[in-house]
Amino acid sequence: MKNQIFSTVCRRLTLSYTLLFGLLSLGAFLLVYVHIVHNLNQQTDARLRATIREFSRTREENGRAGLQEEFIRESTATGKERIFFRLLDQDGRPVASSDLAAWKKLDRFPTSLPATGEQVTRLHIPDHEYPTRIITARLADGFLLQVGVADDKGE
Repeated sequence: MKNQIFSTVCRRLTLSYTLLFGLLSLGAFLLVYVHIVHNLNQQTDARLRATIREFSRTREENGRAGLQEEFIRESTATGKERIFFRLLDQDGRPVASSDLAAWKKLDRFPTSLPATGEQVTRLHIPDHEYPTRIITARLADGFLLQVGVADDKGE
């Protein structure tokens, strides 16, 4: 009889500690996952902001034609289905852009235009495997620069 009670207590303790360890491990892994995703999103946003600054300088130095060339060069190097670039007028109409053949449904999802500064949004565009992270920045002359990239690191 004593042996059976001891066995039951051992089983209960083992099960309790196993369950506790599993729950704590799951919690720890979730915290690490959320932290990593947050850091990757911050890095993506920093890269997008740097790209906006670079394109802003290119437009100041080389005008719209130079900016259009840079759009094409950068989108070809990165992959036209992974990234897009647009220069929009004050009302949000495209003035110059990279090849948007892979981004046909982009205009169905208008992003709100910032009055000043920049805005980062994340959209799920149909026919794209990953969500798209888009930064829209208003320039000093009122025009807008927009850069969008497939956000495959957040999945």
